[in-house]
Amino acid sequence: MAPVAAQELMVTEIMADPTPSQGLPAAEYLELYNAGSAPVDLTTLQVASGGAPRPVASTGYLLPAGGYAVIVDHEVAEDFTAFDVTVLSTDLPGLTNGGDEVSIYMNDRVVVSLNYTDDWYQDKDRDDGGYSLEYTGRGAVNCGGNWRASVNVQGGTPGRPNSVVGQPADNTPPQVVEYTVDPFGVVVTFDEDVVGPADHIFLLNGDPVRVNLQDGRTFNIRFDPVAGRVDTLAVLPDYADCAGNFPTEIVDLFILLPVPTAPGDVVINEVLFDPGPNEGDYVELVNVSDHAIDLRNWGMSNVESSQRPKSLDRSILLLPQDFLVLAEDRAGLLGRFPRVDAARVLEVDLPPLPNERGNFTLATGEGIPVDAFTYGVDMHAPLLSSVEGVSLERLHTDAPTQEASNWYSAAGTAGYGTPTLPNSQAPSSPAQVAESVKLVERIFSPDGDGHDDVLEIAYRTAAPGAMARLTVFDSQGAPVVDLQPTVLLGAEGVLEWNGTDASGRIADPGAYILLVEVFDPNGRTDRYKLLAVLAG
Repeated sequence: MAPVAAQELMVTEIMADPTPSQGLPAAEYLELYNAGSAPVDLTTLQVASGGAPRPVASTGYLLPAGGYAVIVDHEVAEDFTAFDVTVLSTDLPGLTNGGDEVSIYMNDRVVVSLNYTDDWYQDKDRDDGGYSLEYTGRGAVNCGGNWRASVNVQGGTPGRPNSVVGQPADNTPPQVVEYTVDPFGVVVTFDEDVVGPADHIFLLNGDPVRVNLQDGRTFNIRFDPVAGRVDTLAVLPDYADCAGNFPTEIVDLFILLPVPTAPGDVVINEVLFDPGPNEGDYVELVNVSDHAIDLRNWGMSNVESSQRPKSLDRSILLLPQDFLVLAEDRAGLLGRFPRVDAARVLEVDLPPLPNERGNFTLATGEGIPVDAFTYGVDMHAPLLSSVEGVSLERLHTDAPTQEASNWYSAAGTAGYGTPTLPNSQAPSSPAQVAESVKLVERIFSPDGDGHDDVLEIAYRTAAPGAMARLTVFDSQGAPVVDLQPTVLLGAEGVLEWNGTDASGRIADPGAYILLVEVFDPNGRTDRYKLLAVLAG
């Protein structure tokens, strides 16, 4: 008979949540396995789970090499005899469903100790009762990554080889699930215990940093963050879990000790409330303060609606002058606006934004109002025949949000929306400018060589609301093509002619006259005649 050693005696199955039963007795149990080459005398066997060890009725019993025994409570011992297994009874301590410590004692010393959790099931269909936890036989027995929920139809295999022996278990490396910032640094938490030297896992702004290990998955990184400044904490792939799963990429965490947010630090900059087919509403925000802001837990509401406010439930860092677009349909927005900065578009559940009139109010997690905009369809350009799919753009971020003259329809030349981009109607200069229309280059050659293939007509408007029509004539005055019968212009931009006629064919080489007619909302029309040359 061999002396007892931790590597010989193993706990290989745990039934912590036996209901609803799949066929086994509705009772908790532990399974012991002798992995050694000689019998083990279990006379001094005791079991504990978070308290004092309790003796097991096993006097004189020898657990043979490769043999199993099932430890159950005295009251249910008889229920397990029908399974033709070795049953050892005790006053079994309760095994908590969500996780607990299990210890096996021999001769008053611990020979096996496990701290299981419900993560060990690794099976969402079997982690809510009726199935045991089984050791797969792969790697360390005290590693949760080497356990799985039983796949036996009865919910477990007490006293028999486990149903998951040899099956792959956890193959996912630890991942950061939370990080919190305070005036003394940051606390980083992983979703499972991490194996590896703590001082080699993190870099702060590219430099090594002092790390204190709080527990197996929580790390305290101590430094003096500056309020309102964003620091970068790099999590290097130099760690693993107990099952040996290593990450393959560096993860950057952006650390911000916040400055108290004041009303107007973040403003509403663009709103699409009447989307076209296959797209959703969106709201663009911009940080006009001089410090970074985290939008975690900020609220969004329509104060004219009875619906409860929506919440941004994740950390969203907004640097000074950064845009953020809150979209109901991110994929649809990215498809419609190919120039958008996809990293600045977040799909969220927006409050209701009716087509005729509505409100969007933004508030901090503490309920402090930051900005609010009550819009109406009458704020759109009066010359537009339809406003479906047309956003309202803010003209000046430093002017009052609710000032109607501070909003206008996005330009047609910009696709009737500019999410994450400078607003098409916002003036590039605060000074009043004169209207102008001119050719960028007079000669162009639409031959597909990538050089001057398109004729560009640069424009600048004196005020929002101007619309334009572009018609091309040949040198004899005959119409060649009528481009964009009417299009809403932005503060400045470009109209284009690709050199094709009304039939879609490239026009003949020669001189062409371009007539640009600009209509303002007051009924005034300005006409510009420009001479261009289509080179052969």
